[in-house]
Amino acid sequence: MASITRSCARPRSDRYGSMVWWVALLVGCAPGSGDFGFAIHRVDTRRDQDSLHVAVQQKLTLSDEAKDALNHGVPLVFQTQVTVRDRISHEDLQQDHRTFEILYLPLSERYQLSSSPPLQVRTFPRLRHALGELDKVEFTFDGLGAAPAEMELRVRSLLDKSLIPPPMRLPVWFSAQWDYDSGWSAWPVETPATHTGKDT
Repeated sequence: MASITRSCARPRSDRYGSMVWWVALLVGCAPGSGDFGFAIHRVDTRRDQDSLHVAVQQKLTLSDEAKDALNHGVPLVFQTQVTVRDRISHEDLQQDHRTFEILYLPLSERYQLSSSPPLQVRTFPRLRHALGELDKVEFTFDGLGAAPAEMELRVRSLLDKSLIPPPMRLPVWFSAQWDYDSGWSAWPVETPATHTGKDT
């Protein structure tokens, strides 16, 4: 996905400079970017007597705009959501999600990744290392002993735009440069555990 690059002044480090940077985002003054977003490659499953173990294999690539916002103190919050449902009736059986917040720490020049549940906080020297932690997201659904024989998963990963700071929330909601929603995809629960998914 391509974007139009505009010439922007470098933001100053004081409060006034930060305000100028927010205004620049509102009018669309931001660096260009190439391909970005979430790509869900596959979903691996393992079912035992009472539980279903799920591993979502995906890739998150940030646009230049998102990287710039992150490096100016804007935390980015992402979610991976999974719903287990009856493959025949499409009735939802269970659902769960994992939340990931990435925050830049300017004093240490490191990236902090908070994930939940369960709550874990780690720091990384490079952004790619923090993003790499989202490549595989695991879930366990218990109490499925009496579940239908044929089940499927619906999987989605996205940026939580509602947690973006108010000064830049409007352009984030309407700009294609902030489209981090993979959309829902369906994956059958079978044996063996690796399958080919299809968009829904």
